[in-house]
Amino acid sequence: MTVTTAEEQQTNAEIRLEKARKVALERAAAMNEYSTEAEHRRTKSAKLKALRLAKEAEELANAEPVAPKKKPAAKTTRKAKTA
Repeated sequence: MTVTTAEEQQTNAEIRLEKARKVALERAAAMNEYSTEAEHRRTKSAKLKALRLAKEAEELANAEPVAPKKKPAAKTTRKAKTA
């Protein structure tokens, strides 16, 4: 059985506290990085969407009008005369 002194307990508590602070700082840094990357992706996606929509609008404006296709006339069948 080991007996720890008050000074050892204090040192151990300080070590645990320092580890907890380090973990919290790393967590905050990771969250900040994640948020920054997410904002960058949203900005890039919005820019690409705007470019795509502008291109589609330009293509639509410059497209030649297409004449509607005529439907073929319906075929009628004649009944054969029976004598």
